[in-house]
Formats: sequence, structure tokens, C-alpha cells
Amino acid sequence: MGNEDFKHCKVEDIALELGDAPFGSNLKTSDYTDLGALVVQGKNIQGRRFDWSDTRHVSLEKYHSIPRSHCFIGDLIFPKVGTIGKVGVLTPRQGDEHYLLSTNTMRLRVNAAKADHLFVYYYFTWQRTVDLIHAMNSKSVQPVFNFTSLKSFPLELPPLRDQVKIAYMLSTLDDKIELNRQMNTTLEAMAQALFKSWFVDFDPVIDNALAAGNPIPDELADRAERRAKAAQLQSPEHPHTLPAAIRQQFPDRFVFTETMGWVPEGWKHGRLSEFTQIISKGTTPSKSAVTLAPDKPEIQFLKVRDISDNNEINIDGLERISRSIHEGVLKRSILKEGDILFSIAGTIGRTAIVTHELNYSNANQALAFIRPTSKTTCHYIHQTLKSEQIKDIVHSRTVQAVQANFSLSELASIPILDPGTYILDAWHGHTCCLFEKTARLREESRGLAKLRDTLLPKLLSGQLRIPEAEQLLAEVI
Repeated sequence: MGNEDFKHCKVEDIALELGDAPFGSNLKTSDYTDLGALVVQGKNIQGRRFDWSDTRHVSLEKYHSIPRSHCFIGDLIFPKVGTIGKVGVLTPRQGDEHYLLSTNTMRLRVNAAKADHLFVYYYFTWQRTVDLIHAMNSKSVQPVFNFTSLKSFPLELPPLRDQVKIAYMLSTLDDKIELNRQMNTTLEAMAQALFKSWFVDFDPVIDNALAAGNPIPDELADRAERRAKAAQLQSPEHPHTLPAAIRQQFPDRFVFTETMGWVPEGWKHGRLSEFTQIISKGTTPSKSAVTLAPDKPEIQFLKVRDISDNNEINIDGLERISRSIHEGVLKRSILKEGDILFSIAGTIGRTAIVTHELNYSNANQALAFIRPTSKTTCHYIHQTLKSEQIKDIVHSRTVQAVQANFSLSELASIPILDPGTYILDAWHGHTCCLFEKTARLREESRGLAKLRDTLLPKLLSGQLRIPEAEQLLAEVI
């Protein structure tokens, strides 16, 4: 495949259908409802899958009144204002059958006889394409990529058979990345379920209390009743309780505490600081220090925005600071693998664990870092900080000002249960394989994404031949 085989055309030339956003007068805030047709917003676009955590609907009557703005599964969706340069393939949301463009989105349905829709998707994710879209708006205060711009946007397309092969290779990498993401979601859910069972619902203690005939607090009575019924249905293949050696380490009765309510007898209730070597926060270097630094930026520098809502650190695209600043004015906030990050300004409560790729990185003042006294308690502390009980405590203690903030002293005083070394070691033994596999899958996904991002511009521009790319793909899939 060479550039001489490429065809120059416009988006409208390869479109089966194009759809524009509703006029503002046709779709108002007052039209939004809890049920009906799902409104596809720019914020929902997340590449080949959509993020439906923030949804809006309109009535079916309103939906049918704006046929020009209907959209369908598989359409390419583009934002018109603000975050221009993004593109997504519309994926379904369970329970929704009808989809409507928002006042900020537009759609393209590719004619399969003229182009491959996934190839066109990847064409619009290509940095060269994104740069061209932004260049069209270089003089605009508010970036805009309107319907006219989309229709007339220039494309350079290889023969259709090559488009299909290229899209298949790139989508194979994305499919593997998505599979890894789903597997990690399952693994993390398993770890969270075990944490909740042991340290929130106190299932092993309830089981022991029931077996010993000890009283169950009213607050735990419903849980105890369900545990008792489940115990009657267990079998050797599907045991209901823990192995005896572990279960015996749990107490068989509860005591009431003022700070944490009913807790297992003998478990200490203390503060987060009692589990840690250090609780501190990062620093942002001054502009003059950055300007006068004698060396180039090379050290990764984390901010709150780099921690996702699902508690992962987005390593790609991190800012960098110079080593002289890192080891100078910022030396007290040098991070180590296993440190726990917790956002204390702006968006409060985002938390993540520093991975080995981020060992010896640094962070700004909106991120606190917690260094556990023991590696075996790292994930226990992290799960505690993610629990709903702690989220409620953090919310109640957050100072609401121009920018919300949560002090280090409040963080250090967060209540935490100490069930004892044996139980914490048992928890670590049960979950470490889950967390290790999660880390391996994340690292694998980063490698796959790097390969995809390397192949994409070379394949789309004709610099790399398809057989050569297929060989590279075969080595990793």
C-alpha cells in the first residue's frame, strides 16, 4: 500500500447519513426527564465505548418531534463545541432503545460501500486529524467544529480492503485493552466484596457469634439472618464460611464504640496515622523555579486530574518537572511505590496507589500521600479510604470555600479498624493475587495502547505496510 493508492475526498462523500444537533429552541433544559430517549452528550464520548455515568433523557414525544437529530448504535459521534477533536462510536446503554443528539453533538453513519466506519473512527483519532480540527479554530475564543465543517472535512483514504485490514488490527488491540479493563473491574469487585464482607459487614464474626449463640446487635440482625439461611445451603464444593484456621482468628461477639458503632470485640479502633509512617502532601514549584531550572523536565508530576473516578492513575500525559526541582525544593514529596494518594483540594477523596512505574515521581499540593508502615496493609488502607463510611466522614469534614479542601490533620484522624496482624495478613494473602493480576493487566494494556498509537499514524499515512503491521500484532496478541 502506497500513498499513490489513497483517495482524496470529503466526509460527505463517504456518508450514508449525517445528523446535526437540535436547535437550542427545540431542546431545552426543561425538556429533560428521567426516562424516554437517551440524550447523547459530548461528555459521554470515550472512544469506542461510551461512558453513561452521566445521563439525560427526553420524552419519546420530544424525541419523535426532532427526527433530524436521531442517532443510532454504530454512528460516529462528534462534539461541536469545547472538547472538539474527539470522536466516539455510539455504544448501547442497557434499557435504552432510542438515542438523540444533544445540542452539542453531531453524527456520521459511514456508507460501508465507500469506507470502513472503524477506519474512519481511527482516522479522526489520529493526532494529525485532531491538530487540523484545532487549527481550523486557532483564532476562536470558543473552539467550534460545526456541521458544515464536518461535512466538508478532507479525508485521504486507502482502498477499502486496506481500510478493513487496518481497522481490524487497531480494533484488535483496543478489544484486548477493553477485555483487560473488564477483567480488572471484576478483580477489583472481588477484592472490594471480600473487604466489605470481612471489615464492613463482619460476616466471619457474625458466623462465629451465631455458632456460639452470642447476641447479635439489632443493626446487624438482618445480615445475620441472611448468613444463617445461607449456611444451611452450603456444601463442600460451595463453602459458606472461611477455612477454620482463619475463621478462628475472628472474635465471636460485638462491642459498641462511640466512634464506629458496633465492632468486633478485641479489634482496636484508631486513627489512620497509626497505620502510617508519613502523611504529607506535595508542592507546586514556583514559575521562577521552573523557568530557571538548569535541566529539562523528566520526573513525572502528578495532579488530581491524573486520578480517574475509578481510582486509577492515568500515566500517559503526566506533566514533568526537572530533577533539580524534584530533588531540591520538592524533595519532601518524592513518592515511593506503595504510597497511597488522596486528593485533598478541589475534587476531594480521589485515591490511588503509586505503582512501580511511578516510583520516585512527585505530586502537587492538592494530593496527599500516605506511606503505610507495612506493605501488607497498603490495600487494606486503600479499600478503607474508598469505603462509603469513610467517604461520608470526609464529606462531613471538608471545608467548603472557593476551592474545597480537606486538611492533613483531618486525613490523619480518619477512623480505621485494626483487626490484628493475623487477620490483616490473611486478608493480604487472599487478595494479593487479585491486585497483582490487576497490575499486570494494566501494564499490558499500556503496552498495547503504546503499540496502537505507534501503528496508527504509520498505517493511516501509508508509511507502514500492512504485512509488517500484522507481524507486529501477531507477536503481542
